[in-house]
Amino acid sequence: MTTRLDPRTARKLSLFVAFCSLFSIAVGLVGLTGWVFQIETLKSVVPGLVAMKANTAVCFVLIGVSLWWLGAHDRPASVSDWIARAAAAMVSTVGLLSFLEFLGGWNFGIDQLLFLETAKGAAGSVRPGLMSPITALAFVLLGLALLLLDWTRGRDASPAQSLAFGAGLISLFAPLDFIVQPHAFHTHMAFPTVIALCLLASGVVCSRPERGFVGALLSTDFRPGIVRGLWAAAISDEGPAWRQPLRYGSSALLVFVATLLRYIPGGFVPARLTYLTFYPATMIAALLGGLGPGILATLLSDACVDYFFLEPRGQFGNKNLPDLLGLIVFTLIGVGMSWLAGAVDRTRKRSADETRRAKEEWERTFDSVPEAVMVLDTEFRIQRANRAMTELLALQPEALLGKHCFELVHNRTLPLPDCPLREMLRSEKQEQRELVEPRLNKIFDVSATPLWEGKTLRGCVHVIRDITERKRAEDKLRASENRYRTLAENLPQMVFVKDRASVNVSCNQSFARSLGILPEEYPGKTDYDFFPAELAEKYRSDDQRVMESGRTEEIEEEYIRDGKKFSVQTVKTPLRDAAGNVTGILGIFWDFTERKRAEEEVRLNAELEQRVIQRTAQLEAANRELEAFTYSVSHDLRAPLRHISGFSKILTEEYGPSLAPDAQHHLQRIQEGTCRMGQLVDDLLSLGRVGRHEVRLQVTGLNSVVNEVIAELKAECEGRQVEWKVDDLPFVECDPGLMKQVFQNLLSNAVKFSRPRNHAVIEVGQRDQDGTPVVLVRDNGAGFNMKYSDKLFGVFQRLHRPEDFEGTGVGLATVQRIIQKHGGRIWAEAELDKGATFYFTLGAPEKTELKTRAAMAGDKA
Repeated sequence: MTTRLDPRTARKLSLFVAFCSLFSIAVGLVGLTGWVFQIETLKSVVPGLVAMKANTAVCFVLIGVSLWWLGAHDRPASVSDWIARAAAAMVSTVGLLSFLEFLGGWNFGIDQLLFLETAKGAAGSVRPGLMSPITALAFVLLGLALLLLDWTRGRDASPAQSLAFGAGLISLFAPLDFIVQPHAFHTHMAFPTVIALCLLASGVVCSRPERGFVGALLSTDFRPGIVRGLWAAAISDEGPAWRQPLRYGSSALLVFVATLLRYIPGGFVPARLTYLTFYPATMIAALLGGLGPGILATLLSDACVDYFFLEPRGQFGNKNLPDLLGLIVFTLIGVGMSWLAGAVDRTRKRSADETRRAKEEWERTFDSVPEAVMVLDTEFRIQRANRAMTELLALQPEALLGKHCFELVHNRTLPLPDCPLREMLRSEKQEQRELVEPRLNKIFDVSATPLWEGKTLRGCVHVIRDITERKRAEDKLRASENRYRTLAENLPQMVFVKDRASVNVSCNQSFARSLGILPEEYPGKTDYDFFPAELAEKYRSDDQRVMESGRTEEIEEEYIRDGKKFSVQTVKTPLRDAAGNVTGILGIFWDFTERKRAEEEVRLNAELEQRVIQRTAQLEAANRELEAFTYSVSHDLRAPLRHISGFSKILTEEYGPSLAPDAQHHLQRIQEGTCRMGQLVDDLLSLGRVGRHEVRLQVTGLNSVVNEVIAELKAECEGRQVEWKVDDLPFVECDPGLMKQVFQNLLSNAVKFSRPRNHAVIEVGQRDQDGTPVVLVRDNGAGFNMKYSDKLFGVFQRLHRPEDFEGTGVGLATVQRIIQKHGGRIWAEAELDKGATFYFTLGAPEKTELKTRAAMAGDKA
């Protein structure tokens, strides 16, 4: 337990501790000086008394240094703390070894380790160099106390104070040796040792004054005077653990006083009445302290009588029979009185504990009530209030007692007109009200119950329940019910409620309109009143199944009304009461006929799209096989073509002059055919490369592409009159290489098919069609018949004779393939012998990829 101390008191105690430590050091140094220089006066102070031992002097120096350093607890921790604790541990060890030597008669070789003591100098000692057993035991306790100085056990006990207090008690009896018989040497202690031990014990006890019983006695919260409080704490057997040392110390003090009274000179106490002063001391210790202090007083009284008043002194076994019987009888009486006092005390304590526990239980119950509770007298004054009340008013309990409740709660000088306490005083019965308190912004449910003492009305128990949240919840619930009602009334879905027997309870406007009734006409009727018996029976069966299973169900149904087929979906949910029992059913249903029709259309479209995807995949596979076949055939045809061309050339060069004209003509036709076949193979390879070519889009100006192609065609136009008309063409996103091939094929065809014209006109332009730019290539050449336009873009499809216009029939197929890869389309318009115009558009490849592939696959197939 750490308590608050008056700063001046704490300062005085700190000076006292310093004085005790310095006094111990001084006593030890004086004793050592006497041993060093063999000055007997410095050893014993009074000639003829027991001399202080050298080990005792050393221990006084060590323990004085330890107390000096450890007693100043405001110093920061350092290595010196460990040195001081080591000194305390050394003192405790020396004391323990010396005490063991006394008990067992052993010799550990420490008694004359520093100085040798002669038999003459050891007068009054147990043996030369050995310190008194009381001194040794006191050193053990004081050394341990310094080691445990900063350790506390529990909330209010200080082991260091208890150990030091014990050392002071055993040292307290040493002065009796000098008062009763100064030269008897019963305690074997030197006079300076007695004084120093008593001061040392006091210094250790006061070194931590804020803890234990010292802190309790000296704190600013200790109400009575110090002396009266010390006595009350000492004789009480109740209370915290810090009082226990005082109880036992008081027993020892009583024996000490009894010994002094027994020895008062002048014949105050006759010699034959040896125990006259010890019986009252033992009885008082037992009655006021209980079993433990009573037994301690008995044993200490035995020791004092044996040491100071019976012959031979200190020799229990050599006493004469009457003295021995007197000691035994006194001991038995003292122990018996202690046991009897302890039994009575235990009974009293049990009764007091039961009363205290009952009171504490009642107080805990009173304080744990969640409602604010006050006990009032008939004058409206507060006699008691629980924790909830103090928290409600934000006041300490002391501030409530004796005050009028209407002053604190309502801030009024008189009770409220409808105060339940006022009505209770009139009717002498319990009264209850709901009150709104604007000052606290709360709503209270207030009750006043009469409190009787016999037949006299002493006041009431005033209970205040804060129902603010409940009222707010009720308001929210009402608002929620209104919102639910508004929502249900305006829902397009049809809503109905039935009870456990499937009797209608309520419905919304939508459902009532569907039945052709008003909502007020729905309750109390059943489905048999609105639907055919077969359908009503099915509805009732569904209701009972949902209520019995306790699970929500979704039901899809179809029915025919006015010759039309309707599809409806119904959700039925069981309704439960607060106990969880099913009390009815809530149903919501809606007509999803149109949605189902739309879903069927979506399903059919999905199936159609899936078939298109499958067909497209098949066509793409066929295209890949066709491209592979075309590539393979084209490559495989090159070798025999080279052979035919090579051998025919050899025949022409070596045997040409000797061959007949017809043979020469046949060889020429063979060479022309192989050249045409080679060109056809090259075109097929080009078409295959276009199909495998990955489109790399770039923003490209078409004018630059057209001009580049026209420049390459200048050689073919030599000797001809060709007029080129190129309009401003747009910038488009395309593959420049593939787009150049498109214009190369279209423009070379325009140059080729316009050869019959003396003045050929080739035009490249654009026009807008439905917001989409269209590029056109027009010539005034041979043209073609539009009824064969479906063959125009097919592979190997030609609309003119090879004798009139050379070609392989692959060029326009390649153009179409490129345009489709760009997401566009190409078409042609022509009239025979009046020229032709080719149109194409460019689009987004990724948006028309599926369509393009399907179209390409169809063309190839």
